[in-house]
Amino acid sequence: MRLLIIFIIKFVQPLYILRNDAFRDFVHGCEPGFQIPCEKTAKNLIHEAYTWSKDQLMNLLGNTVTSIHLTTDLWTARSKHGYIGVTATWLTSDFTFHEILLTCNHLEYPHTGKVIRDELYRIIEQWRLKNTIFTISTDNGSNMVKAVRILSELLPSIKRHPCAAHTLQLSVKEGLKHCKDIHRRIKSLQNFFRLPKQAQRLRESQFEINNNQDESIIEDSEIQTSPLDVLTDVKTR
Repeated sequence: MRLLIIFIIKFVQPLYILRNDAFRDFVHGCEPGFQIPCEKTAKNLIHEAYTWSKDQLMNLLGNTVTSIHLTTDLWTARSKHGYIGVTATWLTSDFTFHEILLTCNHLEYPHTGKVIRDELYRIIEQWRLKNTIFTISTDNGSNMVKAVRILSELLPSIKRHPCAAHTLQLSVKEGLKHCKDIHRRIKSLQNFFRLPKQAQRLRESQFEINNNQDESIIEDSEIQTSPLDVLTDVKTR
């Protein structure tokens, strides 16, 4: 039973897999005498696992943390529900590195700086980190910037570190504004090679180039097994 719950948790399987005929046949084929639990039992076991893991993590934080760094992000799922995630990073006294996910919570709209501040404070208080947190990384969204600024009014030791990747992305987007003609041509090429016919021709050309190269080069090339596709940019990367 424990291994089944670990499988569901680690591979983020929906609980209705327990009612899937093919899955049930597979399990009974491996062990005919195993009784597959119902969804209610599975939920109770997962809750027990969460409670045990949380207690272990609380002990780890309490025994090893002197200073801790948090990273947080807010995003909207396809269901249009907002979620906030918080990870913690720290070094122990013997320089052992730890990085763990503290929470991933549904956050009601509106996602204002004050709403985010209140949720972050609740999470920090829940994990008893008020006296050990010293920095927190966020993206450069105005609501995130404001959230940490007003959070520092409650916890003066907190300093905000802007996310390097997000800062770089903003710099790239700003730079692209100064070469719109080149960017437009690249976008046209991207769209051209996204067509099924042209994408296939691109792959065939890569295989043809490989076949005309020296054997020593072919052996080191990944194109013969994994031809390259044209990357397309999106708003966030």
